[in-house]
Amino acid sequence: MTEKTIFLTAILLLLAGFFIYLVFRPASIFYTGLHGFSCFKLHGFQQAMLNSLPSFFHTISFILISSVFIERTGKGIFFISLFWILLESIFELGQGIHFTEINGFSAVSFIIDYFNCGVLDINDIFAIISGGILSFLILCNFKIVKD
Repeated sequence: MTEKTIFLTAILLLLAGFFIYLVFRPASIFYTGLHGFSCFKLHGFQQAMLNSLPSFFHTISFILISSVFIERTGKGIFFISLFWILLESIFELGQGIHFTEINGFSAVSFIIDYFNCGVLDINDIFAIISGGILSFLILCNFKIVKD
């Protein structure tokens, strides 16, 4: 497997996660418009799995993309995987906390809006951890050659 293959796979997974998020998440305009079609009526476990796929794909993508830029030793792969699992988990957990507005700091206000408008989903945490573990196993078990 080459670095280019890893990078392109990661970009495709990132786009797939974005597409699923855009079309199938309940808050999406597309989801609302397509909800009338019987093939898009998912319930229970199916909907929960589909809702968490973007978190799973994005975690894998970010780890694979990051791995292209580091020396892929066991420690390096472990720390990149851990970094993305922790960062994405913090952003997911932050959606369960409501923050107050801080005037004068646009970047901070953007992050506060993100957390306040988001919805904490424990399934996303499991998807993030699963994606991190899968990425770690892929990177540790496949021979990757430089392009």
